[in-house]
Amino acid sequence: MNIYIYLIPFISLIILALAFYIRRKFNLLYTLLSSVAGVVNNSNFFGFYRGVPITLDEWSLEVNALHQVYQEIIKFDRPVILELGSGKSSILLTYFLREFSQNGILHSIEHDQEFLSLIEKFISKNDCQKYWNAHDVPLVKTTIQEKSILTYSMQDLGNVLQKANPDIVIIDGPPVSLSLDSKEKNTFARSMLHHALEKLQRKPILFIDDANRPGEMLLIENLKKIGYTASTYKSAKGFVKMQ
Repeated sequence: MNIYIYLIPFISLIILALAFYIRRKFNLLYTLLSSVAGVVNNSNFFGFYRGVPITLDEWSLEVNALHQVYQEIIKFDRPVILELGSGKSSILLTYFLREFSQNGILHSIEHDQEFLSLIEKFISKNDCQKYWNAHDVPLVKTTIQEKSILTYSMQDLGNVLQKANPDIVIIDGPPVSLSLDSKEKNTFARSMLHHALEKLQRKPILFIDDANRPGEMLLIENLKKIGYTASTYKSAKGFVKMQ
């Protein structure tokens, strides 16, 4: 009987510690997903990232879009995510992986090394370096529909895709703000990305931001030709999931 007298408090402490741990994780997940859904103060402000103020602006993925991506990530035991274009979403995604999917990794494609260094500082401040790989993929000039555009080198992008073998690809780059012509934006910068994606042995889930623009609409049609189907989510800029 004496042994049970000592065991009961010990077991109770273990159960209590486990309950506190589960509650902490639940609260973190609720706060994160609530913020992403735009529930907290009806704001795009993310104030709980180690004191690093993060707001989502017009260049970032919308909060509803991030919410959809998060829901997809947690379906995988070892999620491999690849994003075209780094930014604030890189900071948020690596933090999410650290807290809720520690076997996951995010690969970020970026052509601007100065900007990439800035993102790296935020990721480091959150202690999320182990969940992130950055890849320098240059932009090259090409022509589509008699328009000159700047887009990723399909050869270099294809090599990164092959090595990463992602479960999820987020298409939010290259930027359309770059221009070869002062009169016109780089509107069709993303329209040719299917050439790199179609060489993969397995089809990753795709999320396409800014899906209401002509270049993205053309990309979606091109992806449908290689076997993808599209699901549209509510978004001011247009957000599409393809698989």
